[in-house]
Formats: sequence, structure tokens, C-alpha cells
Amino acid sequence: MEKTIAIQNMINWMETRKGKIFYSMEQRLGPNSYDCSSAVYFALQEGGFLPTGTMGNTDTLFNHLEQNGWSQIVPDQADRGDIFIWGVRGGSSGASGHTGIFTDHTHIIHCNYSNNGISEDIYETVWQAKGNPVQTIYRYSNQSVIDPESYTLVPLSGTFLPNIQLPVCAQPTQASPALDYYPSGSSIRYDGYVVNDSFIWVSYIAYSGNRRYVAIGPNDATNTLWGSGFDKTLVQEAQEAERIPKTGTFVPSTKLPVYEEPTKNSLVLAYYESGTNIQYDSYVINDNLIWISYIAYSGNRRYVAIGKPGQDSILWGSGFSL
Repeated sequence: MEKTIAIQNMINWMETRKGKIFYSMEQRLGPNSYDCSSAVYFALQEGGFLPTGTMGNTDTLFNHLEQNGWSQIVPDQADRGDIFIWGVRGGSSGASGHTGIFTDHTHIIHCNYSNNGISEDIYETVWQAKGNPVQTIYRYSNQSVIDPESYTLVPLSGTFLPNIQLPVCAQPTQASPALDYYPSGSSIRYDGYVVNDSFIWVSYIAYSGNRRYVAIGPNDATNTLWGSGFDKTLVQEAQEAERIPKTGTFVPSTKLPVYEEPTKNSLVLAYYESGTNIQYDSYVINDNLIWISYIAYSGNRRYVAIGKPGQDSILWGSGFSL
């Protein structure tokens, strides 16, 4: 998902609730009432900036933002989509802090006690009215955001034993920064797995209450895993079962590679030039890509990525529709 779309989704979450919900620090998890920090947490998740289920307060928001690709900026540079936090780090929970989202350089949208709900106000006016508290402004540093709907957590329990050091991430994507590491020989108890961004990720709920992900091997046709305790054939069989019958002829508008498996981590076997015909009998959605598929002259199944799914789907040619 593009950063601008993610920011719009985040702000939309707040805007659609203006005048419809109440402010409450006791009943802060919705759907009828929120406080300042819970509203920002839900909005961040709606935009794909935080993993679904992440929750905290104004004070924990510092760490959650920094662990998920946000960086501090100078307050004078604040603009649409930036997050503000008022209060001293380590002592800004409860009534000691406040948070919200910039809608432009001078305006914010926030859930607040004064308006008993979500309102849009002039930042400088509210900040001065609160006595010019210590302010920290965060901006998302990356250019793209993982769409939470682009991957699915498959329930599966087990213990994975890595044979190399493996990073722990907040999202199942290579763009998500490492929060910690599992050393070789340690145990990772997981309750599910995700196939995304060309890798297989085992997942679990950490002591913090947040879901975490560890990439344990490439999503390809090999048996490669960085340890033991996971049956990779489950993923391969599930992907084959997810292939959807559909016939047609796709005409690419650019040069497209042919893959052995529906993942960018798979082997590239050949290329289709722009303007050629690709006759397909099915398609797969994997790695946030649309793959058409067919049986080659060799008798083996082949895959070609032709675009990206979603509301703003992109196709690199013509002759296919979802």
C-alpha cells in the first residue's frame, strides 16, 4: 500500500467518527467511546502502520511508533499524517499526556475530553491552551506500508528451532525493523504462520501482548528452512489448493518473467516480451501479487506475475480481471 493511501485511511478512521463517539478513559476500546491514545492506535492499525491488535497508551506509543518505522522530526516541520505526543517520555500516560494526528501543517484531529469525542482543531491553539507541554512529533519514514489484508495468519501450533540467528519483526515484511533476535538453538513457540514478502513467517503473541513474526525460510519450491520444527510442504500444498480456475489470454504491456512458483523468491525460467500472448488456465494471489498460471510444453506448471490486487489494483497489461 502506498504511504499516501495509508495516511488517508488512518485519518479517515478518525474523521468518520467525528460527532459519533464519546471520550472515555474507562471505556476506551470502542466502538462507542475512546480516549486520545486508543483512537490513535486504532487509526494507525487502519492505515496499516501497526499490526492488528496492537494497543497501549500515550506513553507506550513512543516505542510502538519507533519500532514500526516512525522517526522524530522537528515540530515546525509537522504536516499531514504526522503523529504528535504531548508529555515527557516515561511519564505521559493517563491524563499526563495527549496524542493525535496532523491533518495538515496547522490542524490536528484528536479524541479529547474538551469536545467529548473526536474533533479537528488548530494545533497551536490547543497546545498553548494546555500550557505548551513537551511535544514530540513522529513521521513515518518508509515509502510503503503493508496492507494488513494482503496476508493471512494460518493457525498452526509448534516449536521452531533456528540454526542461525533470526530477527523478530512487528509485521511479516522485510521492511519491518528487527525488534529482537532469536539465537541459533533457541525455541520459538508459534501459534500460526504467514506467507508474505517471499518468506514464510511463524507468528506468536509476545509477553507485551503484541503479535510478532519471524521469517524461517523462503517461500519457494525447495525444502530450505533456517532450522527445524515446521513442515514446509503444508505451505506448498495450500498454495496449490488456492489456485483459482480462470481461462483467458493476457497481453503484457512490459517484459514479464516466468516463474517456477508464485513467489518472487522462485527461479526465473524465461520472459514474455511486451505484446505477446499468455494463455492461462488459472490464477493465484500470493506475495501481494496476481499470478496467472498455465501448463508449459514441458508439462510443468508455470506462473507469471501480472499486477497487484486490491481496490486500486494495477495490471501490467490487458486480458485479466478479478
